[in-house]
Amino acid sequence: MENVGGALSKHGEVIITQQPYVSVPNKTEKCNYCFASNNIKTCSNCKFLYYCSTICQKVDWKLHKEECKVLSRMDTNSLKSLTASIRLMLKLYLKNKLQQQKVIPTTATDNYNLVKALVSHILLCFFLSL
Repeated sequence: MENVGGALSKHGEVIITQQPYVSVPNKTEKCNYCFASNNIKTCSNCKFLYYCSTICQKVDWKLHKEECKVLSRMDTNSLKSLTASIRLMLKLYLKNKLQQQKVIPTTATDNYNLVKALVSHILLCFFLSL
């Protein structure tokens, strides 16, 4: 046992959890919301993302709705080259945009300043690698 913040906890015990700001599965054939890989079906509009249930699809809809518009306009070759990293950047942008428009709520743990720093760092690394 270890004393963490005045409370005793066991090694390996989860003491805090937090949902990610945004996330995307590495493999395309996983639920876009919970990452499950069983009973998955594609989004009927973009035909690119998968969901394991209508519950996951409805919970993710406000964010996916914007992403879906972009994905449904892309040709097959462009979709094939769409990586998880590129989708993550798109979702970062879209979530921040929707929060600024008050379409989706901002939580106390959302800190978009950290996200902006990460995005600019990723873009800088990308351009330096060219």
